[in-house]
Amino acid sequence: MMAVRSLFLLSRRDLLMVDFNPSFSFDTGCTESISPEFSNISFDKNVSTYNVDALIEQYRSANANDLSDLIDDEHGTEKTVKVEGNQSIDSVREKAKRKPNKRREAEKEDEQFNFSQSVSKYTALDSFISFKLSKPLLKGLTEMKVFTPTPIQCACIPLGLLNRDICACARTGSGKTLAFLLPILERLVFAPLAARKSTKALIISPTRELAVQIFKVAEQLAKHCPRLKIQLAAGGLDLSSQEASLRTNPDIVVATPGRLIDHLSNVPNFSLDGIEYLVLDEADKLLDEYFTEQIKEIIRHCSTRRQTMLFSATMTETVRELATVSLKDPVKIFLNQSTAVATHLDQEFVRIRPHREVDREAILAALLVRSFRRRTIVFLPTKKDCHRMHILLGLIGVKCAELHGDMNQSQRLEALRRFTDADTLHLGQMSASQATLTNSPPPVDVLLATDLASRGLDIPGVLTVINYKLPKDIKSYIHRVGRTARASNSGRAVSLAGEEDRKLLKDIVKDAPYPVKTRVIPADVISKFQTLIDKVKPHVEEILTAEIEERELNAAQKQLEKAENLAKNKGANQEAVYRPQRTNWFSEKRETEKAAKRKMKTAKKNQPKEKKQRRK
Repeated sequence: MMAVRSLFLLSRRDLLMVDFNPSFSFDTGCTESISPEFSNISFDKNVSTYNVDALIEQYRSANANDLSDLIDDEHGTEKTVKVEGNQSIDSVREKAKRKPNKRREAEKEDEQFNFSQSVSKYTALDSFISFKLSKPLLKGLTEMKVFTPTPIQCACIPLGLLNRDICACARTGSGKTLAFLLPILERLVFAPLAARKSTKALIISPTRELAVQIFKVAEQLAKHCPRLKIQLAAGGLDLSSQEASLRTNPDIVVATPGRLIDHLSNVPNFSLDGIEYLVLDEADKLLDEYFTEQIKEIIRHCSTRRQTMLFSATMTETVRELATVSLKDPVKIFLNQSTAVATHLDQEFVRIRPHREVDREAILAALLVRSFRRRTIVFLPTKKDCHRMHILLGLIGVKCAELHGDMNQSQRLEALRRFTDADTLHLGQMSASQATLTNSPPPVDVLLATDLASRGLDIPGVLTVINYKLPKDIKSYIHRVGRTARASNSGRAVSLAGEEDRKLLKDIVKDAPYPVKTRVIPADVISKFQTLIDKVKPHVEEILTAEIEERELNAAQKQLEKAENLAKNKGANQEAVYRPQRTNWFSEKRETEKAAKRKMKTAKKNQPKEKKQRRK
């Protein structure tokens, strides 16, 4: 453990000695030397986090001979067999019995939430030309190699062009993004310039990654519409450039709730008064406990004379309630069950015995090394698990990247770029040395992610989704496995299921369009990978400890720089030292309640002082 720690201290010593007391000196009498596999690694002082991949590559090159024997395919192959029993047959029978009840429930929902029209059938079209779209949009679709509309697009685009409010629910990967972008772009293309003095369309997304994806698709569609201006307003990206663009009132704004509210309070001449088209994408995620109040506030500031389109892969009570409040005479479009997986998805499960929970890491490593080497997304429960697994799998030779909420926006986009890069389709033909020459990190075959990546992201070419642990409910499972088998392509979902997942597993098997299979991994294979993991675990802990110490050193350096800055500017204009505080136009209920409690405590403390002053 002291090896990596000594490396960090020595690499930062010359920088920090200037700022400490001159009599202070680092203790260099440590008898423990740096491990050979970490001795040649250098850290960039200008970067807040050190290069974990460099440490991993250095360790692997030092232990290449020991690892090669443990990842050979000749140690056995996995077998797949059907789930035992007649579960698939029973589920078909139960579905047939429930059909009349579901229809009655759907009719009650239409009456309760005032859906004036319900669409469950559509007219299939062979080409987007049938929608009579403008030539610039058709040219953009051709360049994107999108030729045939999906069912949700066939149902939504005609209604969107008629300015109808829409409440749509369809499975993931069905093409909802084009279903709301095409009607908006088509109507804005023919809008006169005099009527476009303010922002006309607002698209709200729950995550930054999904907002970036929608923005890129909109730019591709509007490539041949030079008069249309599209702006992205998402957290983690450059703030000043977004503000400058919003001052010019772009035609379409793609935003996340938090950053949009920030801009509304701090950007002059930007408002939602002129909004004519409002889209709420992934509405069920937008209306969870973190976004509900923000979304309601945003809708309140939008123009009442607008068209609202609400899209989601799953329909919840909160979404239906929002549809009642914000949509006018809406059309309900439910083309398939909200809890249905893609028809071309093969579902497999690996059973984890109660006394063998420790085998999860070895099983995951065996799956990635032996069976699913390309275009695989692994979902893990927490950010900590995601980062630790990145280090562990990297040490055993799996090319992977991580995607979670602890990463800043540039790091997230870089991870997605490495995974979605076309070069990764060829099993990582670009080596680490080639990536260094091109000044970009090498592509990766595996993306380790939390549920941050489970919503709406259309990552091309994903072949397999692996659930390290099953989520709590079937809706989260649907969103996860929806990253593969998109747009009529085939895909595979493999989940590691323990005893606590029995109930969810039964629901998944019952609703599966095809028989679900169980995957059996030979015990000797698990044992070999467990031996390999036990060997690299000490180095995982070294790297994790090194990260903590690196963050502490960076924090100390920032404090020293701040103190120097204050000392140099003492007595001078304070505006050169402090930035003006941005207006906090909106705060959530929790923050408001905390502020009120603090105010009450302060008032109680001041009461005795006020009484003493009155007596005097």
